[in-house]
Amino acid sequence: MGGDTALKNAMKVIDQIETDQQMNDRELAEAKSSAKTQLENYKNPADYRDAQREELAKAIEAGNQAIDKASEITGVHAAVKAAKEVIDAIKTDEQMSQEETIQKIVLDRTSVVLNKKGSVTLKAEIFPETAFNKNEVWSSSNPKVASVDKNGKVTAGEEGTANITVIAENGNITAVCKVTVTYQGAWKSNSRGWWYRYSDGTWPALSHGVFSERRKHPVLMFIIGNEIVYKFYEDEN
Repeated sequence: MGGDTALKNAMKVIDQIETDQQMNDRELAEAKSSAKTQLENYKNPADYRDAQREELAKAIEAGNQAIDKASEITGVHAAVKAAKEVIDAIKTDEQMSQEETIQKIVLDRTSVVLNKKGSVTLKAEIFPETAFNKNEVWSSSNPKVASVDKNGKVTAGEEGTANITVIAENGNITAVCKVTVTYQGAWKSNSRGWWYRYSDGTWPALSHGVFSERRKHPVLMFIIGNEIVYKFYEDEN
């Protein structure tokens, strides 16, 4: 009787010893369970928008299926890595908001000089290209000098300087171009002497004839912008 009992006890101990295959199966099962938990906790679904949250769930499910099919632990690890790469490509709400919001706006010119009645159309480039709202609002610091329309076309008015600003509706990002309006022209002569005429054929509005005290010559004095210009000439009449 005692021998039989000892034999039975020995057999029980032996049966409890895992075979190599049993050990591999257990370790594989544990690895799969751990891998699925890892994928489940890899990202927070609350960080995603509805559509991306659905993508996240599908990516996790596909990863779990790949884990189940793995016959070795190395296969489990490969399945987890592949699933994480897919998940990492799904953009969170914060990432999408950054891409949709204008980060920078750049004008093709930072300064420009315009002649009388001259015009130029400024072009704004918005970054990033994925920005959702690319609407622009244009304004002038001095519309009498330089006005601007909704398309960025700047038209010269009075002489002086003005800052043309473009602001992005999405992001409140701005860019500025300094506009200088200068009435350019040339000296023209006629029977009464030399006169300054603008390039569009008009003459300075503020002008006055005086005589030089020392040289006894008639002098034409007029204002071009903020400058007083004098010109000596011989009166032919």
